[in-house]
Amino acid sequence: MGMKRYVAANMQAALKQIRDELGADASILSTQKVDGGVEVICATEDMVRKPRPSAPQETRPQQAPSFQSTLDAAVAPERPPVSSLSQALLAAENERRQAARQEPVISDTETDRVLAEARREEQARREQEARQRTQEQAQQQQEMSAMREELKQLRDLIRELPLKSASAAPVQSAAEPQKASPVQSAPAKVTAVSQKRRHPFYKRLRLMGFGGELVQKWLSQLAPENNDLVWQQALETLSRDLPVAEREPLADKGIFMMLGAPGAGKTTTIAKLATRYVMQYGAERLALVTTDRYRLAGSRQLQTLGQLLKVDVLSVGVGETLDDVLDKVADRSLVLVDTAGLSPSDEGWQDQLDTLNCERHRISRCLVLPASSQGNVLKASLRAWAPLGLDFSILTKLDEAWALGEILSVVTQAECPVAYFTDGQQISANLHRASQRNLVGRTLEKWRAAEGANESGQQITGDQRKVRQDLVV
Repeated sequence: MGMKRYVAANMQAALKQIRDELGADASILSTQKVDGGVEVICATEDMVRKPRPSAPQETRPQQAPSFQSTLDAAVAPERPPVSSLSQALLAAENERRQAARQEPVISDTETDRVLAEARREEQARREQEARQRTQEQAQQQQEMSAMREELKQLRDLIRELPLKSASAAPVQSAAEPQKASPVQSAPAKVTAVSQKRRHPFYKRLRLMGFGGELVQKWLSQLAPENNDLVWQQALETLSRDLPVAEREPLADKGIFMMLGAPGAGKTTTIAKLATRYVMQYGAERLALVTTDRYRLAGSRQLQTLGQLLKVDVLSVGVGETLDDVLDKVADRSLVLVDTAGLSPSDEGWQDQLDTLNCERHRISRCLVLPASSQGNVLKASLRAWAPLGLDFSILTKLDEAWALGEILSVVTQAECPVAYFTDGQQISANLHRASQRNLVGRTLEKWRAAEGANESGQQITGDQRKVRQDLVV
């Protein structure tokens, strides 16, 4: 009696080994899957030939299925199984074929990694949503707190109004002087500011673009009445505060330097000033100088202007100082100096400041301010050039501004006198001598035009909308 074990990658390979060694009559005792393939246990030929001992009266034991029948069952599964061993073999083969058609199964380690990553992403998403909810709640709480504070101030103002119209409080004795606490004085200050803002002409002046502090200062000197007389007094008050140059700079002999931010209109203003001077005094008494070594186009513009007016144009070259160049035109009555349009953040800013410093010549420095710029930009330009010393200013691009109150507020607070203003591109016609009267007149014209456009249903600009929003603050 003998048994032999066969291990192969699949059932076909195992059957081939069995047939090659034991022949087609080999008997298969059992089959099972093992690591690396399948295991088949077969009876050797001696075991098949020797019958099991049994009693004479017992029936002959059933012979095991032949190898050929098992092979037929494996390769032709549509035939009905002939024995339980054949059924087991057929089931094993069908299971192998079905597994071969299936896609590879992801291992447990890979599955755990994917699930862990998914859990981390979900946790991160929940934390992000929680942070967003926290930020939104904090912002809502701040807005609610600000709203409550505003409502509280309004209630304080409402309570204060009856006290203003009531009779005077009883006079206290000298021995018991009244001590105003900070809590009691705060509503009074708020009320005073509110009273100034409620002046009939407060909104009108703010719509003209004037700053809130200046408007409150002017209106505090006037009666809170809405009539033409008070309005005329308001215009006279702001007119007195506007700084203007007492003498026209072109009438004086000297050197005038134009300073300003990029795009302020310095070169165009020089062209207008030079043209006016040539028409009045002639070209031989005028010279133009440029310190702009950073923009080739800027130097070319001045060179072209000089050719048209037949005026000498000099440039401050590398290694030269402004004093050296001005020495060459010392016999000229008027010298106009153009500078590069730089800002403090530009690379050549400090080099520009060093170039503009002179030791041998007296220079009048003029700041060119475009009326089309915002108030913060104008203030930044003033702060940047103030260290050089500013003698007067020129307001440009009045035709592009919707209101003039903002730029007039800037020069008023800086006490920088206005010498000229421009309102167009025409060189000979759009340069005007500044005065308090014509500046206020231009401001009123701009305001009336804006009010007319608003009443006719035209869309207001972003700057106008900003000022109107400031009125409710």
